[in-house]
Amino acid sequence: MLTSANTFSAAISTAARLRHFGGTRTVLVGEPMGDRLQFWGEGGRTVLPNSNITIRYSTAYHNWEHGCSLSEIRTCFLLNYAYDVPAGPLQPDIPRSTSFADYAAGTDPAMAAVMQVLMVGNAD
Repeated sequence: MLTSANTFSAAISTAARLRHFGGTRTVLVGEPMGDRLQFWGEGGRTVLPNSNITIRYSTAYHNWEHGCSLSEIRTCFLLNYAYDVPAGPLQPDIPRSTSFADYAAGTDPAMAAVMQVLMVGNAD
């Protein structure tokens, strides 16, 4: 699974579920995710009455590292009680980042690492 600093929200949820259910078969390659594994999401928008500025608010807590506990029933996103998984830390197993020199040369270190993992896996 490829991750980067652009991995947020639903992608973190997906990564957590893949790691939890895939266990050691799931290999994270790339950069650390762009957000923490405990974060606030969902919600909506409202307009402040005096300034007419529109703001966004969040109403649901997600804890993909440890899972939501019953003591957090008032804060955790309700669906997380059905679909939540305590995935543990989601740091890349194979850290790879792309520099501008890689980009300019048309190379992708993360994808090269994935291909290496696939080739080693096919050798078995």
